[in-house]
This record gives sequence, C-alpha cells and structure tokens, in this order.
Amino acid sequence: MARPGRPAMPKPDLNPLVDSFLDMLTSERGAAHNTRQAYWRDLADVSLYLRNVRSTDVDKATTEDLKDYLKDLSEKNTRKRCQ
Repeated sequence: MARPGRPAMPKPDLNPLVDSFLDMLTSERGAAHNTRQAYWRDLADVSLYLRNVRSTDVDKATTEDLKDYLKDLSEKNTRKRCQ
C-alpha cells in the first residue's frame, strides 16, 4: 500500500545487484525494515526511469543517465509545487 499522497508504484523486477545491496543493508548494516523499503522505492523509481526512458538498467547507467533522472525528478517536483 502506498503512503497517502504517493501513488502506488508497479513492482518491477530489480536488477540482482540492487537486491544484493538491499540484502546487505539489512544483514550487514542492520538497517530497519522501513529504511530498506525507502531504498527499495527509490531504486525501483530510478530503475523504471532508466528502463522506460533511457532503455538501460541500473548496472549499465552512465553519469548522464543519472543526471537526466535527477533533472526529471526536479522538474516533476517544480511542476507539483506550482499547481
């Protein structure tokens, strides 16, 4: 269930390296479940952007791909504030 005010996201299959990172957060770093979920949401969002807009995956993303993602996020937040 999505938080109030946040649209539900599709549950994409994440790159195995992302899953390994999330496992490391909880097992080695002792991250709380909510922390893992927050990381998952952010990594799922960037993964979907990279697949749908840039036709690539997290493990092959370039600096430019990630800059474009951050620019897209910034533009979405700016539009949301102006409404």
